[in-house]
Amino acid sequence: MDALVFEPSGISKADMAAPDFVDNYVSDLATAPPISLACPLWECHVLNGTSSSTAAGNAAPAAAAAHLVFRTHHCLGDGISVMSLLFACTRQTANPEKQPSILNRTRKSETLASSTTPISFLKSVLKMLIFLWNTIRGITCLVATILWLKDSDTVLKGPDHPGVDRQQQKRLVHTIINMDDMRFVKNAVGGTLNDVLLAMVDASLHRYLQGRYHKATDLSPNPPPAAVSGDCKELQQEAHNTKPNEPDEISINVQDTRGKFGVHVCGRKKSSSKVEKLRVRTVAMENIRGSGGLQDLAAMMKKGSNVRWGNCIGFWLFPFSLKHFSDPLDRVRTAMKVSNRIKASFEGRFTFWFGTLVSKCGMPSMMKMLTRREITQTTLLVSNLPGPVEQIMLGNNPIVHMFPVVAGIPQSLCVYMQSYFGKVALVVMSAKHVIPDPETLSQYCVDALQEMKKAAVSLKA
Repeated sequence: MDALVFEPSGISKADMAAPDFVDNYVSDLATAPPISLACPLWECHVLNGTSSSTAAGNAAPAAAAAHLVFRTHHCLGDGISVMSLLFACTRQTANPEKQPSILNRTRKSETLASSTTPISFLKSVLKMLIFLWNTIRGITCLVATILWLKDSDTVLKGPDHPGVDRQQQKRLVHTIINMDDMRFVKNAVGGTLNDVLLAMVDASLHRYLQGRYHKATDLSPNPPPAAVSGDCKELQQEAHNTKPNEPDEISINVQDTRGKFGVHVCGRKKSSSKVEKLRVRTVAMENIRGSGGLQDLAAMMKKGSNVRWGNCIGFWLFPFSLKHFSDPLDRVRTAMKVSNRIKASFEGRFTFWFGTLVSKCGMPSMMKMLTRREITQTTLLVSNLPGPVEQIMLGNNPIVHMFPVVAGIPQSLCVYMQSYFGKVALVVMSAKHVIPDPETLSQYCVDALQEMKKAAVSLKA
């Protein structure tokens, strides 16, 4: 057990109680040597005397007296598998005899309507044609990305792109958000929590790029002049070519007629339009099991189950708009429109089926190369993992909060979200030499959510 369970030693109580100790500890684990194949492919790190998490607004949970860090190899299973296993080991705090409630949902099958009504039959045919078109469109984009279509060179990518080395030092920041705020926004536009998350990330990236451009007059990661290329070079040249009689900064204040909320944008003239032209996409993970959400462990282990254990994930590409919206809810609606189109396709399932086929043909190295190429051609990764709706405990120890992190991703920016007990843990992890201030992006996400909430309140009023 000494090779599986660790407790840090030689660290003072004051250092252990530091607010960022847990984040820094997890960041160090992300760059630690891989788990030894001579032992079970998991580790457990016990951190006693650590402080609680960072909370936004009134989302602060009860203080945590300790943290438990589970480190597992991804070959054991994806996030749904590992979290389902973890929850099978826990019990409800209010009822120690019961396991956590699992709220999974059955996916709708895309089949022709059984009704003999000509109109309903034609609607079903049209729906299937749209589904087929979206699938062809998504697969074409995936193939183009592997071959030549890459994202713009911005400060969100490292100077050593493509790919960030696994040993590069990481920085991690996690924030606790009230899930009711996200639910309120999603209900206002008729979307999902994923749509709200993508809109939050889109708003934070837009604001972050504007801020870095305003400070450095370019969007490249502080390279020498000869290293600036592409869209970054155009932005830098435009900053130097600003006419003397043009204002160096512009300020826009927007007042919505349906209520009181303001949006203030400050930056160099024309920089917003240039940022909007940048191609910034995320690789989003998709659970391709027959039922979404967490699963019962016994059902996952059953032979022939459609919610089987393992790595049952596909991925799809989501392009960020990086636009300025006078109404913050329009950003959510834009994200919802794109995600609905992607979900009405087999794009995520195709990546899983194709990867399984290539691996079974004895070419796992080729699948590894193609996957890495797809990821390195994009800018960041976004993942959302559901959790139990009630408080749970592990070994009679109530769990205050939890959050997931995936190490080894060859991207300089990753955003993770984990829901649990009415709260949401938002995690931003970045390569330190590329994005030294992930706390800024995290705060921008929180600010964007509050702007969306204010707009939703005004809309409801």
